[in-house]
Amino acid sequence: MATELPLHSDHFSYDGSDYSDASDETIILEEAPVEPLGSLDGEENGSRRHLIGGELQASDVQVEELSDTSLGNKPITFQGYSYAWYYTGSASTNYRCSVYRLTGCKIKLFVKDAGTEVSGEHEPDCASDVRRPISSTLAVVNQKEQMLLATDVIGLADVTLTPQEVWRTIRDKFYNDDDLIVQGASKKQVLGRLYRTRSVHFGREFYGRIESESLCDVRNSPGLIFFQFHFTYYEEEVLHRVIGWAHPQLVDRMRQQQTSIFFDATYRCVPVQFYQLVIIMMYDNISDVYLPVFYVLTTGKTTDVYEHLLHFVFIATKRKLKPAHAACDFEYAMIKAVKNQFPETRIIGCLFHFKQAIRRKMLKLHISEEEVYLAMREGSFDRLTVIPRSDITGQGKRDVRARLKRDCLAAGISYSKEIWKRFWKYFENTWIKKFKPECRDCVKI
Repeated sequence: MATELPLHSDHFSYDGSDYSDASDETIILEEAPVEPLGSLDGEENGSRRHLIGGELQASDVQVEELSDTSLGNKPITFQGYSYAWYYTGSASTNYRCSVYRLTGCKIKLFVKDAGTEVSGEHEPDCASDVRRPISSTLAVVNQKEQMLLATDVIGLADVTLTPQEVWRTIRDKFYNDDDLIVQGASKKQVLGRLYRTRSVHFGREFYGRIESESLCDVRNSPGLIFFQFHFTYYEEEVLHRVIGWAHPQLVDRMRQQQTSIFFDATYRCVPVQFYQLVIIMMYDNISDVYLPVFYVLTTGKTTDVYEHLLHFVFIATKRKLKPAHAACDFEYAMIKAVKNQFPETRIIGCLFHFKQAIRRKMLKLHISEEEVYLAMREGSFDRLTVIPRSDITGQGKRDVRARLKRDCLAAGISYSKEIWKRFWKYFENTWIKKFKPECRDCVKI
């Protein structure tokens, strides 16, 4: 159950908070929107979408005169503030702030045949300080069914809209009349309707939905396919998936001869079913810019996964992708896959990832942070990537070690001689024997 506190909102609806007396079906007493100080559900204020085309007209809504019994004991929203019912008398229906238990708010709202009255002031934690005049003549309307029908129309017309954007559109469409008490669908009901409608229309299975026609197109460009490939296979007993997207016009740019392509992967922004997102960039000689072209979700990082990925990228470019250089992380599986797919391509290791791996190993060996900082400075370890390969293990290593000793002496730092011996052994085994020095030659990229 949500635990967010109801703050200041231009349009309030109950979302299940423990601190509110509201229920799922809420009546809205609407005034002109005010500049809110915050939002119950954390929505950002700014430009909002509105329902286009006027599918639902005011004449579709049944309007009745306000009476005490028409409100019942349902919670209401007025001027963006939420109120909970607590008493119905002969002359009025009485409400108080929905979060009075939490904030100690003393404000009361009295809905009468003659008009609506507010007694008291909200606490800073539950309402805005901005107040607007209250209309003396209010009408009650029931727009719940119209709101749910509009949810279907909007949710299917633009599948790129997030649930929060759909809710804001519905809210702004139906809750903007200053002289109406609107009995409509709550946010929970609108979002539930949206999920069910899209599931029925596009299917419940995630992988089938991404291949449906409206969901695989470039936004606002029907017929221009953004979805490129979806491949599944078993690697021993593990089912792997490789799903790729790319803008067709950018894919055409990758057909240029002797281009440079770049691979990078991130692990922190992928769906739970996947392991990483691989991004393939290229340097475009025509526009003189670096273009991110392919976005590929994978469930693993094995050589086979990368080989399938590169094969389908190659097919997507009409078999014309022949890069002169390929820059990637120092990942053995990736380097091997690139060599297999593009045997004539020169593989260049990424300088950033090289220094990142070096730094992590230094810290793992408990070399002091001061020494690590000196080693990572420009002109220290990075010079090993630009000198002749035959000099790396000889003169190059001696020069780096001598400079590091001088820098430590000048900074008054103790040089960790024994630990550095272990580090240089690791360096030779990993960066000379496993990853060939030519992969770190950044001069020709």
